[in-house]
Amino acid sequence: MKQRKIALIAAVLLGLLAGGHGRAGAPDGEGAAPVPAEAQAYAGLPFCTLSADGKHLARQPCRTAPAQRPMPRRPVTQIIEPMPSRAAPPRLAPPSLPPSAPLRTPSPPQPLGNCGVGGCYDAGGVWQGNGVGNTSVVPNGKLCQRNGIWLQCF
Repeated sequence: MKQRKIALIAAVLLGLLAGGHGRAGAPDGEGAAPVPAEAQAYAGLPFCTLSADGKHLARQPCRTAPAQRPMPRRPVTQIIEPMPSRAAPPRLAPPSLPPSAPLRTPSPPQPLGNCGVGGCYDAGGVWQGNGVGNTSVVPNGKLCQRNGIWLQCF
């Protein structure tokens, strides 16, 4: 706990040294806060520099160097090189389509007669059995749909 207080006091003192002391705009000696003796002694120390071998400080004790102003960026024109152009691929003719199968047209509806539980007889007298729902398959393999008394095969 005591080390935290000492660290806080040291941070405040360093802040005063880095940011200046006294009132802003007040001439020296007029209304300026008194500078502690430790701060004056610190201000009299030379700036820290490295020795020639770069492994230790050249002179001790020393004080930290003041912060340097950041250098402004030099204006340089931005150069964006264009992407290399690519030759367009050759246009190929689409492949020809194979001949299509002839379309089957549905047959006209046929009337049904003499219907029972298992199915009905069509106009030609051929038995049409019931399938799932309203569909059935006729003896020649066509799919047919029944609508009331009419039967249409596709």
